[in-house]
Amino acid sequence: MFLAIDIGNTHITCGVFDGDRLAVHGKFPTDAAQPPPHYADALRALFAASAVAPSDLRGAMVASVVRGAGQTLREAVRALAGFDPAEARADMGLLRVAVPDPERVGIDRLLAGAAAFTGGGGPVVVADLGTALTVDLVSGEGVFLGGTIAPGLRLCLEALHLRTSLLPRVDLSPPASVLGTNTADCIRSGVVYGSAGMVEGLVRRVAACAEGPARTVLTGGDAPFLSPYLPFPHEIDPHLVLRGMLLAHQKVSRQ
Repeated sequence: MFLAIDIGNTHITCGVFDGDRLAVHGKFPTDAAQPPPHYADALRALFAASAVAPSDLRGAMVASVVRGAGQTLREAVRALAGFDPAEARADMGLLRVAVPDPERVGIDRLLAGAAAFTGGGGPVVVADLGTALTVDLVSGEGVFLGGTIAPGLRLCLEALHLRTSLLPRVDLSPPASVLGTNTADCIRSGVVYGSAGMVEGLVRRVAACAEGPARTVLTGGDAPFLSPYLPFPHEIDPHLVLRGMLLAHQKVSRQ
């Protein structure tokens, strides 16, 4: 079995694969200040709630977009499983990267692009709806061509609260109508419908850069939430980054 750990700005998402099947899945908050034992305990709790034991693992990989957190999680895995996990890197050969400084592209974007391309070919537009909202393009030949970065839904909600004097903190939930009748409903409507419009516009413009018709795949924690508000054909796979790590592990294992 293979353990994939995706360290995002808000959550750390973990998945255990039995072959190609995602057998165990869980997440917990990202806190870069926490030491390795904290995350080792979180991983133990994840395994304890499943039928999988750490001794069943035959490999692991960590991907991080949070400075310093990758090393912390690798130490946690070492304490849990007794071996060093691999680090996801841009030079693992999953995609050709046709941008300057490919090592500076978020590894989550490359892993998601590789998984989307492998799962159905290209051209493919990958919209990752997490703390940040990224929309990227992978060509029909499996080349990462670049993309866009914008604030995600929850970041927009938090910014409205923190950067204004009177607007309250509002949870992310479906707006009753596009026409809000109180402040909280107006904020929800603006963020949800505004984000949907932004995703629709970015996907359309990014897809126009492809050499032919492009599929669109949504991923990230907020993909299932925003999907009903998007009026264009798309697939959903919230775990593309984890699947990308599995692909990287399989590629290294064959070498």
